[in-house]
Amino acid sequence: MWLLVLSAYALAEDPFQSNVRPTDPLTAAAEQASFTLPSGFRIDLFAAEPQIAKPLNMAFDASGRLWVTETLEYPYPAPIGQPGRDSIKILEDTDGDGRADKTTVFADGLNIPIGLYPFAGGCVVYSIPNIYLLRDVDGDDVADERTVLFGPMGYDRDTHGMNNSFRRGFDGWLYACHGFSNVTSVAGADGHRVEMTSGNTYRMRLDGQRVEHFTHGQVNPFGMALDPLGNLFTADCHSKPIYQLLRGGFYPSFGRPDDGLGFVPPMMDHLHGSTAIAGVIRYDDNRFPAEYRGNFFSGNVMTSRINRNRLEYHGSTIQAIACDDLVQSTDPWFRPVDLQLGPDGALYVADFYNKIIGHYEVPLEHPGRDRHRGRIWRITYTGEGADRAHQPTPDLAAADVSALIDSMADPNLTTRLLATHQLVDRIGAAAQDALRDAVQSDVSTTRAHAAWCLARLGLLNFAELQRLAEDPNQLVRVHALRILSEVALIDWTDAQRQLAIDGLRDPDAFVARAAADALGRHPHLESVSPLLSLWKRIRNADSHLAMTARIALREHFRDPAVAAALTSVELENIEILLLAEIAIASRSPQGADFLLAHWPTIRLEQEFARQALVNASQYASPATMATLIKVVTADLPQDLSTQLQVLLPITQGAAVRGEIPVGLTQTANQLLERLEAEIDENSSAWSFASPPDQAATAPPWDFETRMDEAGEPQRMLSSLPGGEQQTGRLSGPPFELPETLSFRVAGHNRFPREPAQGDNYVQLRLASGEVVAKVDAPRSDVATRVTWDLQPYAGQRGRLEVVDQDRGGSYAWIALGDLDSPDTQLPETSPAARFVALAAFTELAAALGDKAGGNVIRRLIQKIEEPQLQRPLAIQLTTRGATLIYRPLAERIGAGIWPASIDVRLVGVVCNPETADALAVYRQAATYFDFASSQQLADELGSTVVGAKLLLQLVDEGKLPAALLADVSLQEKLRLHADDTLQALVEKVDIGSLTADTARQALLAQRIAGMQQSTGDLAKGAAMFKKHCAACHQISGEGALVGPQLDGIGNRGVERVLEDVLLPNRNVDQAFRTSILRLVSGEVLTGLVRNENTEKLTLVDSRGQERIIAVDEIEERRSSRLSLMPDNVADALQESEFYDLATYLSSQRTDSSLEHGTLSTP
Repeated sequence: MWLLVLSAYALAEDPFQSNVRPTDPLTAAAEQASFTLPSGFRIDLFAAEPQIAKPLNMAFDASGRLWVTETLEYPYPAPIGQPGRDSIKILEDTDGDGRADKTTVFADGLNIPIGLYPFAGGCVVYSIPNIYLLRDVDGDDVADERTVLFGPMGYDRDTHGMNNSFRRGFDGWLYACHGFSNVTSVAGADGHRVEMTSGNTYRMRLDGQRVEHFTHGQVNPFGMALDPLGNLFTADCHSKPIYQLLRGGFYPSFGRPDDGLGFVPPMMDHLHGSTAIAGVIRYDDNRFPAEYRGNFFSGNVMTSRINRNRLEYHGSTIQAIACDDLVQSTDPWFRPVDLQLGPDGALYVADFYNKIIGHYEVPLEHPGRDRHRGRIWRITYTGEGADRAHQPTPDLAAADVSALIDSMADPNLTTRLLATHQLVDRIGAAAQDALRDAVQSDVSTTRAHAAWCLARLGLLNFAELQRLAEDPNQLVRVHALRILSEVALIDWTDAQRQLAIDGLRDPDAFVARAAADALGRHPHLESVSPLLSLWKRIRNADSHLAMTARIALREHFRDPAVAAALTSVELENIEILLLAEIAIASRSPQGADFLLAHWPTIRLEQEFARQALVNASQYASPATMATLIKVVTADLPQDLSTQLQVLLPITQGAAVRGEIPVGLTQTANQLLERLEAEIDENSSAWSFASPPDQAATAPPWDFETRMDEAGEPQRMLSSLPGGEQQTGRLSGPPFELPETLSFRVAGHNRFPREPAQGDNYVQLRLASGEVVAKVDAPRSDVATRVTWDLQPYAGQRGRLEVVDQDRGGSYAWIALGDLDSPDTQLPETSPAARFVALAAFTELAAALGDKAGGNVIRRLIQKIEEPQLQRPLAIQLTTRGATLIYRPLAERIGAGIWPASIDVRLVGVVCNPETADALAVYRQAATYFDFASSQQLADELGSTVVGAKLLLQLVDEGKLPAALLADVSLQEKLRLHADDTLQALVEKVDIGSLTADTARQALLAQRIAGMQQSTGDLAKGAAMFKKHCAACHQISGEGALVGPQLDGIGNRGVERVLEDVLLPNRNVDQAFRTSILRLVSGEVLTGLVRNENTEKLTLVDSRGQERIIAVDEIEERRSSRLSLMPDNVADALQESEFYDLATYLSSQRTDSSLEHGTLSTP
């Protein structure tokens, strides 16, 4: 079930390396006999089938009962809207013998539930697709109410990690892991939204008010633990068994980039023989011998062991040191997926007892997957060296204030946290007098936990917090600074800031780290210098403290006011360079402005200056653009790659503003000349072609290292780096065939146990087109030698082709390398890297437009082969004159709408328009347009007299549907053209017979009724909004503000929302009525006028694209009562997609009405 390393597939004779265990299942008693533990430890069965099924996550409640999520559905979820077969069970040991003798089904009908936390007379649980609060109202330990707290959470890509390991922190937040592959966009009731892709961690308020990102990255975190200082740790399945989490930090995740600061350093390099890690706990109690206290234990589901690590501290940086395993088993079905420290001091282990655990490595429908067996084990210590015996703990759910405060002194961390949460959740402010006494206790843990109780209840005053921050005990000082970090930014005082700044100088590194984290959450100019001093002091001595200081400084650069003030602060050179590193990582306009303000110092550091210049070119604000251009023209590095990265965004920005300075034009043209020479020199490079049935994409092929049969590294050109679902054909340059050809190949053709499909292969094609040799991917990661006998073809011309046609998510790649012929070799630059460079080249040429010297655009478009790279050049060639009529088709080159032959024809047409017949070209292309595409094409053609005539002729010939002319905005556009011939053609069209208003009214009624029956998907609706609406509308700060901002649109009610979407021209606010312009050139444009002055105006079209038009270019201007929003939204969406979008829009509710009042653009 947990994501394993791809190479884990191994020989069957080692059962612990087999993805499908070759042994039979054992009884619980027989499995217990298979375990080996260190002397003095014992493992006993706490629960087993049929008492429980497949356990996933566990959690203890304040009564000492163990709650368990279990599944029968995994790996396939039950359909949404249908009850699943999964449940939550409460396990109790009522007689104290260490075995659960009472089982209660708290909730059933769930759908692969994982993370859970007992709370408020019930529990918080993740069950596809939401995080719910399940409440027991009548006290019978059965859930009576189900309330969605957060959701929906992504689940449709993967079901083996999702949302797991719910752990409540000292601060009262519930922390959680977000698992592999899925994409989640979720918000709390306060509207704050979190976007997560694949591995992440986050935290949530238990009242559903707010959710926050905590860390970014990891592949598939499955397991989370707390230590007494409040530090968080996760077990990541596929990267490292244990990570220490730093708020705001980034962690490795299958090639995804960091934030510019680098990844948080790992706390271990060893992997315990597997990357299949699930569940982690730190043992904080005195019932195990001293050498095991403070150790980490983690489940290893591939080796069937419980691994152990002791800790070494280097300041606040913790290193995990491998120790002998706590548990070994001879039963390969033992799958420890979760571990919990019980309040009795025992270690509890959830055993997903199964023949198969791999989610990707074994087909999900494999009949060997066990659905019913599951065990929970209890590990205790009975030997010498423990300070006390394992025994049941008091029922904290019924304990009074005195007993709860006494429990905060318990050596067991689980007990202390349960008592803390009881005091806050159940007792509340009534406990404040006892808690104020407790913060002065002689016991450090009591002081720290009592402080958190008062803080969470809003009762901790500053004098008490200051006294705690000066406490002689390190643990108390750490928690005092953590409490300070949770104070809302708006409530922070100068005194609190000074308290945190003082904490940076604390002799204990964990205190200093908590202080840095607090300052990062409350940016202020006065904090920058102390944070810099801390970083300079410990740069190499304590990597985690240094990283926290850098993250805190990054947050200061993300605050516009603080960052702006920094540009004028007097700094030493070393401080400038350190802050410049943070400025680059902030990826913000204010960070770029800092780099430019301090460029005289930064430019002296050559390699670093290159990074700074690239960053500034991407993020510089318009106010500093003149400074940036001056810097670029004076100090641009000589390497082509850097020049492209710098000049492209600057030139594009200048082109949008309509002003490309002469110096910038000259510099960019010099670069174009060098790049064109590079293309000519590499004209025989390997070429890439996308599959004919999909849009042109970037080539997936890039270089990677693979080991050969002898264990030697080989440089291979592989389709894996680009993603296994990416496909296409890679063709080498023609060469004279030798008598033999030898090379290496690696890769796969589906899962190892599935029949090979032959989709991935290498072949040799003669100039005649005949394929004379072929070899399939060897179904191995090893670079395997292949030798072809080519004697019958020696001396002929041919070329190698590497084909990847497998679109599977795993085992779907191929690689080629170590060619032995001097006449054909792998390229120096990979196709992927070459594509990136060419893309930037073409975009630069397109941005320069008419200012690109020497007819370079026309030459370039005929030299490159990739249609998606030809597209921006074709668009630039169709901006005026005889080629303007082809602009709509140029915008679609390489989009996969039509065969590649039409792309080739269009490139020839835009280069030589005088030889082409526009009607014939459009007749051929129009065949491939669906109705939605035809509507957009009709709007584009209707902008010019020539285009409008062409449109009417295509409709008359039946090449385009006549229903297009029912669009009222298109009718207005056509009637405005001052051309008698065109108007005669328009008059011939029976517009009245095409009017769709009656049909639209009927559709509105049908969709209103349909919404009452629909269970629209919020996540899918958000995706529809992003795809179809965000070009013009904004929700929660995401999207463009061409049309009205839609925060709170749901306040209007469902029927009005549907009316605004389906009949956008019925109620159009004055501010969002379109204007129709006829230009001196004869072109007619429709859009919203923005930023108008006496010299020019900006017109925004229905796709959110802006065009700057000089006032003297406008011959006639007319206001329309119509919206810019198309009235065909229902045609562009499937009915289910429409309901998803409507559900999402209707869910956007606020206390105030929309600023502009009407939905009037897409």
